[in-house]
Amino acid sequence: MQARYWLGNAYGNRIGQVNYGAEDELRAEAAGRIREAVELDPALLVADPVLLADPGRIGGGVDKARAQSMAIGRYDRARGLLAEGGIARHEKNPAQALKAYQQAYALKPRDAKVRLALLIAQQDAGRWDEAYEIARRWSVDEPRNGKPWYYMGRLAAQSGKFLEQGEAALRNYLTLPRQPGDPEPKHAR
Repeated sequence: MQARYWLGNAYGNRIGQVNYGAEDELRAEAAGRIREAVELDPALLVADPVLLADPGRIGGGVDKARAQSMAIGRYDRARGLLAEGGIARHEKNPAQALKAYQQAYALKPRDAKVRLALLIAQQDAGRWDEAYEIARRWSVDEPRNGKPWYYMGRLAAQSGKFLEQGEAALRNYLTLPRQPGDPEPKHAR
């Protein structure tokens, strides 16, 4: 069972890196593998609740996604809130997503996934100052992690605020070693 858990996690992480339109075949294969892992042992909690909310992907639905997020929350409240936020975004409810991400951030303010989810939700809501502050604190806590530097630059470009800091952040991003899941350097240039 442990091997299936890690395989499901690997596919789940890969799904988040694949574009919807560009590589549907890979997304479908990954979704099928996640479905297999969850069917064999639902306690593994490897499925992305947003994927479960999409019946065309792995035979789920919003009810299954909510049940999965509740199950995740029993083991890790912050991850459960991330799942709830993902479902809310899927359902086009940005206010509810933002609330869930804020609650997750209160529980785990140094968790990279939580930071990124909250940062993006604040960005989507046009809350530029709050989003920038999350990225800035993240860059102080993890100065060798490229993601906060990239997002500071992205926020500056999108908001028209923090332009000098944003340019400096993108220049710094380009000097850092890339980690899996980091945006491509061409996006920072």
